[in-house]
Amino acid sequence: MFNLDSKQIYPFDPHGGIVRGKWVRNSVVDLFEKHKIKVNFNSRGFVDEATVKEFVSLTFYSRLGVAFQRRKILLKYWVNKIIDSFRY
Repeated sequence: MFNLDSKQIYPFDPHGGIVRGKWVRNSVVDLFEKHKIKVNFNSRGFVDEATVKEFVSLTFYSRLGVAFQRRKILLKYWVNKIIDSFRY
């Protein structure tokens, strides 16, 4: 999970280096130069910042929805388990 206060597994933005098939300029250009990685950015092109922000918010809300759904299922399971224990 991305956290601004801690070290990251990947040393770039939470959305990664590629969004919808295109490079994220802020994430990869400096990183690749620092590590002397040569990449032809023209073949894939760059994504604009508005698309990146939209993608990040969609990804966040879809993950949030999945997390709530899982918790709802677990809560329902444990409530039913408790109710069943008092039936007999």
